[in-house]
This record gives sequence, structure tokens and C-alpha cells, in this order.
Amino acid sequence: MPSAEVAWLSAIDFEFLDGRFGAPLVNRFLRDPLAYKEPSPRADADGRVVAALEVEVDAPERWRAGGWTIAVRVRRPGDPLEVACVCSQGGRFVCEHVTRVLVDLAAHPGLRAALAAREPSASLVAELPTMRAAALAERTLDERLARWIPSRATDDDIEIDVEVHADASDERRPCVLLRCRRAHTRALLDGREVIDARLTTRHRRLVELTRPSHA
Repeated sequence: MPSAEVAWLSAIDFEFLDGRFGAPLVNRFLRDPLAYKEPSPRADADGRVVAALEVEVDAPERWRAGGWTIAVRVRRPGDPLEVACVCSQGGRFVCEHVTRVLVDLAAHPGLRAALAAREPSASLVAELPTMRAAALAERTLDERLARWIPSRATDDDIEIDVEVHADASDERRPCVLLRCRRAHTRALLDGREVIDARLTTRHRRLVELTRPSHA
């Protein structure tokens, strides 16, 4: 059973991170992560998760050798995050390197469990690319579907006037004349604008009457 010092790890999930840092930033770190340096992440005796990340290609030269070494913990439930990173030089703000590690902890429950049990984490760190990809796919599913599924929103400002006339070539067959315009304007929409418009169901049925199959 995890000790009290590392119990805070169980609360690190995407709901917590979205509320603290915002979903766009969390998704960005899932999409564009940094690799870990040796030794693998671990939990120390005081319950801090300690990890080292590879530096970005444009990072200052002085950080290249050691990477970004971070430590993070929550002393008691409800307390703020206690953080440290070489980039902040004693500052108390939560930098992006600490945030990246927290995102990885949220993405991989098995890694959280291993750290809480103070077990080796190297094999679980190796699984992070797959876990990040799966988490990102789940979190962005609605966004990706929206690109393929037409919007249900309709153009409610379109007005259609209907006139029925006798066909000059066949008085037994009426002709339906539709005039489509935007509300508050006298300019008529052309055929392409009508086809591309997001018509209401009622208006769409009227337009369907002009198809040759209804002749």
C-alpha cells in the first residue's frame, strides 16, 4: 500500500490538470513531449517525484548536459504543488517542465502506481509514447469528428417565397418558383448559394421540389 507521502499521486489526472493548466496546454504536451534522461523518474523518501527531461534543441547551452531536473509533490491533500526545477533557480512557479511530468503521470496510471510503490519505472517510461498517443486521441475525438460531421447549425436568416404557376407547355403540370434571400435584404441567392446553405428541414424540403425527379 502506498505511503502517505506519495498518496497525492492518485489525484494527478486530466481533470486536475485541465483545471490547473488548461486543456490546450495539456494536449500540446501530449502531442509534443520531451524524452526522459537517466535515471528514470522515482519517488524520494519525502514523497517528491524526481525526474530529468531532455532539453529542447533551442535551450541555453548551460542546460544541455544535465537536462531539466524537476521535483514535485503535494505535502497534504488540498495543499498547493511544491515544485522545483533547475530552470526556475529557486522560483516557486510551476514551469513547463514540471507540467510535462505531471501530464505524463496523468497519461500513464501504471507509472503513477509504480512511483507510489517506489518500484522501477524504466519500462513504464518506455510505454509513454503509446500512452500519450492514446490519451490525446481520446481527448480530441470530438474535435476530430467535428471536422467530418456537418454542423447541425442552420442558416435561420434565409427566407423562401413560393409561387406556383401553370406550365406553359402542359397546363396540367404546375411549376414551382422559389425566391431565396437573406432576411432584411432584397438580393436573391443564386443556385449555388442555396445548395451550400445550411437550410432548415422545412426549407430543404421546399428546395427538393425543384429537382427534376419531382417534375
